[in-house]
Amino acid sequence: MNLSTESEAKLESWANMDTWSSNHDFDLHRFFEFINQYANDHGHSVDESLLKDKIASITHTPTGDDNALEEIIRKRVSLMVDILDFLKVTGR
Repeated sequence: MNLSTESEAKLESWANMDTWSSNHDFDLHRFFEFINQYANDHGHSVDESLLKDKIASITHTPTGDDNALEEIIRKRVSLMVDILDFLKVTGR
């Protein structure tokens, strides 16, 4: 997945934290910053499969095992898609 330098930095800022998978306010804030940067740089659509793989790679999460961390990645990407849809519909 090719991301702009800014989007890549925001993604790594979130995913490189040991607590990336928590629902802590700081982690969610970093994740939302990534979504905002992504929308600014790439628009409102995302290849979910490529993004899941990229996050799994950054967080060293094995894929295909249906483990808890992989499920969190799926939920975060789903949330991102919902937020991007909202931004598109509202013209943001």
